[in-house]
Amino acid sequence: MGLEIECKLYFPSLETIQAHLFQAGAQLTNPRTYEHNIRYEGPNGDFTSHGIVLRLRRDQDIRLTYKAPAPQVAGGMVTRLELETTVGDFETMDTILKHLGYRHSMVYEKYRTTYHLPDIPDVELVMDEMPYGNFLEVEGTPEGIEVALAKLNLTDAPRIEMGYVDLFELLRGYYQFAFRDLTFQNFTGLNIDPQIFVPPHK
Repeated sequence: MGLEIECKLYFPSLETIQAHLFQAGAQLTNPRTYEHNIRYEGPNGDFTSHGIVLRLRRDQDIRLTYKAPAPQVAGGMVTRLELETTVGDFETMDTILKHLGYRHSMVYEKYRTTYHLPDIPDVELVMDEMPYGNFLEVEGTPEGIEVALAKLNLTDAPRIEMGYVDLFELLRGYYQFAFRDLTFQNFTGLNIDPQIFVPPHK
C-alpha cells in the first residue's frame, strides 16, 4: 500500500513558482506534460459522496488510480491512501470500467512539470497548470516537505488542503458554472479571482 502525503500552494503566476524553484536549486525531473484524466462514479453513484476517487490518467503513461476516502489533514499536509497501477490501453480500460457499471463523473486536464531538490531526495516538486490557476505541490514525507518548503522560502505560504476537483466545485458554486468538466476550453475567457484560493475556504 502507498500513502500520498502532499502540501499544495497557490500562485497567481508561473513565474513566481519558477523563481522559488530556481533560487532553491531545483532540477527538472520531467518536462511540461499534458494530462488527460477521467474521474469515475461508482455503480451505486456514491463515490463522490463518500470521498472515493477512481481515476484513469493519460500522460506519458496510462495509469488507473484509487484514492481512499477520509484523508488526514495536519499542518497543511494531506495524507491519503493511494493505489496506482499502469495499464496498457486507455480506451480499453475506460470501456472495461464502463461495462462494470462505472460512469464518467468528470474529465479534467492540467499541465504538470516535475522537479526535485538534489539534497532532499524523498521529496517531489510538481508545478501544476490547472485551467483555473497555478499551483505547486510538494510531495514526500512530512519532515522532507517541511525541509523543502524552508529551502524554497515558502514555509509561511498559505497551504491549501483541498484537492483540485474540490477547488473546482468551490468555483462552480461561487461562479454558478453550468459545465461539469475541468478543461482548458471551458475556462477560456473566464477571469477567476485569485483570492478564492486563499485559505480558509469558507
